[in-house]
Amino acid sequence: PPMYSALKVNGQKLCDLARKGIQVERKPRDIVIHQIVLENIALPLVKFSVTCSKGTYIRTLCQDVGEKLGCGACMDSLVRTRVSNFAVEDSLKLDEIEQLSQIRATGGAKPSELIRLSFDRALYGQERVGHDSVSGTPPLRLNITASTTEAAGMSYLKPELVNGTLSRLSISTIIKPVEMRGIPNFGNYDERYKRLLKPFLRALDEAKGLIECRQAVEMAKQMLEENETLYELSSDEEFQVLSYRSVRMAYDRAMLLYISQGCRWTTEIELFCRWSMQYDLWCKLHFFGSEMHAQNSKQQACQRCRGPRNLLRSLPTRFEYAHFLAVYHAQGRTGDPRQLIHTWTNRGYVTLDEQSGEYVKTVDYLRKFEPDNLETN
Repeated sequence: PPMYSALKVNGQKLCDLARKGIQVERKPRDIVIHQIVLENIALPLVKFSVTCSKGTYIRTLCQDVGEKLGCGACMDSLVRTRVSNFAVEDSLKLDEIEQLSQIRATGGAKPSELIRLSFDRALYGQERVGHDSVSGTPPLRLNITASTTEAAGMSYLKPELVNGTLSRLSISTIIKPVEMRGIPNFGNYDERYKRLLKPFLRALDEAKGLIECRQAVEMAKQMLEENETLYELSSDEEFQVLSYRSVRMAYDRAMLLYISQGCRWTTEIELFCRWSMQYDLWCKLHFFGSEMHAQNSKQQACQRCRGPRNLLRSLPTRFEYAHFLAVYHAQGRTGDPRQLIHTWTNRGYVTLDEQSGEYVKTVDYLRKFEPDNLETN
């Protein structure tokens, strides 16, 4: 083991002794290197992964390799990717644990927020700089499955239709026959089904690192183009908004099936994923399309509403009080109009011409708010 380690010799940590410049003899350890995989060479850096037994110091391994090559070597960075059955891709970051603790203790997050966070999961830290990163709201990696009645589901999601929650959910339903008799039977999958499923689950468990599938990417691109064409023909904005993430979810399904089949692409995968996207969009538009359209229309109407109008800008450079009153009432204003004139005068926006009895916009006001009128007058 290296001197800079937490091992103790005679009750003292080796790292503490090393910092004092003290070298002590260390007993060698027996370790097992099961596998070394060379991942990338970009001299002077070499990236590799190691599967080893406990007690292995990768720093020492790097040093030994450098000595064998005759050039020397040291460790630049280290990431522990697995310990026994615990893998880094299954782990939670501290900010995620804090978020879950907050939810459990205080109910600090709405379920809709959890849906958005779990969908927008990021590999490292925050996805963007903004309010979420400042407030420390982390992405969460959760699998959420919920079952409810149509009425309860529509009622629950009604406040969440235009904030991105609905588009991050995969919706399905059961179409009841016109004449349905009897009670549906529910049960567990039998042992034969579980045995058939095991190889696919094992393939998913063993998958690690970056896995790419050209066919899945091409499928997603085609689906985006097809949905964009359909939007151009229908002008259905709700369909356009929902379609983007439906394609994303179809791509996720394709990659899941691709990996579970030993990274083998089949026509059945594409057919299923295309059907699942269309089914997801149909369910969302069938149950929530009309309400979503109404809420979007209301938002757009609010966005088109004017802000406060500059009443003084509606008046000519010289104006009489009677003209001011006419414009004041035409704009539906309430309150004392004389107070507004008094405010303009105190702020140096207008002055009163004693001879003509007209109000005149000042040069400072024109320079700041109406430069075009300053040039022409």
